[in-house]
Amino acid sequence: MGTWGEKPYDSDTATEWFDHLFSKTNLVAEVEKGLDSDNIDEQRAAAFMIERLAVSVYVWPVDSFDRLIGKAIDVLIAILADAKWIDSWVSNDDIINDLFSSVRNLKERLVGV
Repeated sequence: MGTWGEKPYDSDTATEWFDHLFSKTNLVAEVEKGLDSDNIDEQRAAAFMIERLAVSVYVWPVDSFDRLIGKAIDVLIAILADAKWIDSWVSNDDIINDLFSSVRNLKERLVGV
């Protein structure tokens, strides 16, 4: 077994652990279900999971990596376009910045794999 970096997923053992986790759970399907939800809170939660866990194809399953990151980006952009929802926040500058930050992070993920 080899280690090729300092990140917690930069080893064969860690990669196998993540692969086992995803193969034994419905996590990918549940996250995609959240992205497809009509509820913005569920959409944001699902996008958060992708932003946090889809940091590498060594963590997130490669067969859905690009597709779900792209879907999360589209969902977050749609939320940003929902003026009624954005205006419902007292501190909407913070929520706008947070959403843009997530979109930026996810876009970098697609380029930086």
